[in-house]
Amino acid sequence: MADHQKLIELVQPQLQGDETVEAITKKLLGAAMVLGQKLDDKTASELAEGLVSPAEPPPPPEVAMPRLIVDWGDYPRLGHRSTPHFLLLCPDAYQQGRPQIHVQVDDLLDNDFPADKVRTMRSEGPGLWGFHVPFSLTTEGNHCLPGHYVINVSVKYHHRDLVNSQAPEAFHCAIRLRIQDPEMQAERTLEIDGDGKSIINLQGQDLSDYGRVIIKGGDKGIINLHNSETLTPEIETDPVDTPAAVTHTFDLKPEMDFQGPRPHLSPGFAQDQPTRMAMAMFLFEDESRILLIPKPRVTIGRNRGIPIVLRFLPRSAENDKHSLNISRDHLTLELGHAGLLVQDRGEDRHGGHTGALYVADQVVQDGEDHLLGPDQVNANLSLELPYGLQYDETFEFELDIFGDDSDLAYDASQADEELRLLLQAVGTGRKPPLWGFVEHNGMESVRLRRRRNLEQEQYVLLYRKGLIGNSYSRCPIYIDDDELPAVAAQLVYLDRAFWLHNLGNEGTVTVEGQVLEAGEMVPLREGMQLQLGQTSVQFQQAQQLHL
Repeated sequence: MADHQKLIELVQPQLQGDETVEAITKKLLGAAMVLGQKLDDKTASELAEGLVSPAEPPPPPEVAMPRLIVDWGDYPRLGHRSTPHFLLLCPDAYQQGRPQIHVQVDDLLDNDFPADKVRTMRSEGPGLWGFHVPFSLTTEGNHCLPGHYVINVSVKYHHRDLVNSQAPEAFHCAIRLRIQDPEMQAERTLEIDGDGKSIINLQGQDLSDYGRVIIKGGDKGIINLHNSETLTPEIETDPVDTPAAVTHTFDLKPEMDFQGPRPHLSPGFAQDQPTRMAMAMFLFEDESRILLIPKPRVTIGRNRGIPIVLRFLPRSAENDKHSLNISRDHLTLELGHAGLLVQDRGEDRHGGHTGALYVADQVVQDGEDHLLGPDQVNANLSLELPYGLQYDETFEFELDIFGDDSDLAYDASQADEELRLLLQAVGTGRKPPLWGFVEHNGMESVRLRRRRNLEQEQYVLLYRKGLIGNSYSRCPIYIDDDELPAVAAQLVYLDRAFWLHNLGNEGTVTVEGQVLEAGEMVPLREGMQLQLGQTSVQFQQAQQLHL
């Protein structure tokens, strides 16, 4: 065996990983001759089998996504009523059961169908569902303004109807209408004469700025209009045929916020109860930390009894003096239906005022407030305090809001389904109060990251969920670890406790030495040791540094 081991050590570094047993057998026999060793064909073949690289499993078959075909008839015109016919094409994996369809027509267009009501569909063949969406190019009965309008379509399949359990369940599509002023349209005409034999290629060209497009060809000419934007103008071709209806096909995009492995309680923690905690933190080996704050109203200032306490550090006579310029309750961040309200607390109880705020390029002072609305979801903002005093020292934060910023309105049915699955997994039926706010503003969490002063401490305001992973733009709980996927897990706050839900592959997340499978949820207890990729994290009660 020792002689065989020498042969293996000689041959193995030369292998590329794609050799067959026969090829490796020849290399072993050749190496044996060089070393002057005896090696019969049978033994060489047995050794070669042990050196063959295991075949990679075939990639999972791609699942065809549903598509949407819209037959406009005549393309919608200013002041007219339109009743386009929508046809949902369901591929094989989506042909069982009946999907749910919600359609939201732009608020500036008149229509009588409520956006939160499921559309009635009729079957038009295997995997085909049809429905109509009537609306008018008017606003409150008057001609609407020319411009861009959006019709949002969301499609939801029930998981029990899917052939592939890993296939996405929810989709959306934003259909944009470009409505032009007919007077401006009429001023421009594009005329192309192909002289009967030319090739006229308008593929991908935007012709919608022209009031009329006249294309003349002959029986030997070729006219290519594939993917050209010709929705609004009237197109004439020679010879003139009966114009066909305007039809478009749209790919449905998966709603990734509602995808991922189905949540279920990890069997290894089925008997465990989470620690009831109003605030918590992820503590890293270098003593850096992320404070987790699931509160609708968070106060920031010098008072030790509030969620985020600020001091200028390190402690010194000069820094202690600067710290006195921060009010005890300097500002509040409060989540409401309209968004995140940032409020300056104004004068203190002694009638003094110690600086203002600077948030999202706005000065906020003297008890004023500034609303960060849904349009600032996923925007990188700045927050500075105290602001306007005659010295250089200020606290500066990066303020990032995470959530849904798509044109599609927050789909209550999808959110309810996700919540139902989470509550079912943890064994409670109580809907968290904060989820009601998120349904209106789409804000799921906020990250406050300190600049210059104590950068190793940051804060995550947890409203619905906080993604965990190696993507700074997608995950409020960002971990710089190449072994960690962009999104590995999520943290949710249910029934006054924190729960960890593994969204990545098996082996990505380990809790107390137990490897979690995709979709497993664990109730977090104080003192638990987590392994996220190659990063070790302790789950602890919230405690700020140097206080």
